[in-house]
Amino acid sequence: MMRLATIFLLTLCGCATTPSDASVHAPVSPTSSGHFEELEVVYRAWDEIQIVGNRDAQEAALHAKIDGAAQLHARYTELAAHSQPPWDLAARYRGATIQHRFAAALRHAENPFQDGTEAFYLHRDKLIELAIPMEDAARREYRKIATEDRGSWGAKARQGLRELDLLRLETEK
Repeated sequence: MMRLATIFLLTLCGCATTPSDASVHAPVSPTSSGHFEELEVVYRAWDEIQIVGNRDAQEAALHAKIDGAAQLHARYTELAAHSQPPWDLAARYRGATIQHRFAAALRHAENPFQDGTEAFYLHRDKLIELAIPMEDAARREYRKIATEDRGSWGAKARQGLRELDLLRLETEK
């Protein structure tokens, strides 16, 4: 499970590539706003996936998170590349948010091991180790957006930066 998550993390953060998949790279719809709204429905469903339960349930949730994030990130990246403002910023913001929310899900995942055991600490540390590069990638994109846009997407990016700082503080106590 952790090996798959590591491979996905490298891909999502731009450190590796994956083979192209026609379903992920479907053509952008005629209107960027319409395509963004279509993706938002899928994004909200993906964001609801929580890493909870026993180890098998967590592994299934993690696979769903990985698969969904990879597909969504590719679709938002394509939308950003083929859109005019403000939809290019919106798509880039959502790409950063996917990384941010995935990292948060990892940091808030239930730990299936007994508190205080070596397995508990190893599991927690591995999830945090996976979350940090995602947070860093989200932080870099949020900063770019905040610098480029003084409007609503820039404000949302600045809020995302604040949330990332709080997330790291609250889970590293």
